[in-house]
Amino acid sequence: MNYINIDNEYLKVQIARIEQALDILRKNQRNLSAAMDTNFSTSQYARLGRIITEYIVIKVAALVDPRRSTFSLIHLRNSRVNAVCKKYTKMLNTMTENRKRAFGHHERNFIQTKEIMQASDLLDLPLSNFLDEVKKEL
Repeated sequence: MNYINIDNEYLKVQIARIEQALDILRKNQRNLSAAMDTNFSTSQYARLGRIITEYIVIKVAALVDPRRSTFSLIHLRNSRVNAVCKKYTKMLNTMTENRKRAFGHHERNFIQTKEIMQASDLLDLPLSNFLDEVKKEL
């Protein structure tokens, strides 16, 4: 059995899920903006945006998790994938820090002193480009 193909397919599924969540987040942000213009209750859109943002951050951080107990892009030992990850290091580090300290564990000092990633911050990142480039290398 060829485990490399299974591993690549698993990662492709994870990337597809992240891309779907990004699309939903974009639509939700448009709905939130439209609701704000009409004085419609925005709390439902805001909550949904927060949930999707946390999901995306957690899933992207998991894609580059270096721990041995996880399966991630790092464990593929693919130099082209590693080059893509290196190109987006700053973005990936920001997402990993937010996962570790804000979304995963709610670390008091981080929450009080850092800006926790919001949906608009996430959508401003070149995340779609990163996902596209990784998919091409799998």
